[in-house]
Amino acid sequence: MSATQTVQPISGLSASEAQKRLAKSGYNELNPPQIRRVWHIVAEVLREPMFLLLIAAGGIYLMLGDIEDALMLLFFVVLITVLTASQQHKREWE
Repeated sequence: MSATQTVQPISGLSASEAQKRLAKSGYNELNPPQIRRVWHIVAEVLREPMFLLLIAAGGIYLMLGDIEDALMLLFFVVLITVLTASQQHKREWE
């Protein structure tokens, strides 16, 4: 900064400008997050492409008659779904 420039003190909004902005935009605050129900979280998890692929693979195993592999695959899909949904539910309630 050169010696000829003067520094202007920082001033905030005037009271009338602050009132106009408050009336126009409202308070500067976030809306509280919506807490989802457990079944909404489970439905969201099951709509993920990887889970849909695993469920489809389990169905294919069932159609091919390989019941043991199908049940094992679907068991782990259910297990991962339950764990993911419980973690997300717990995180939202913190």
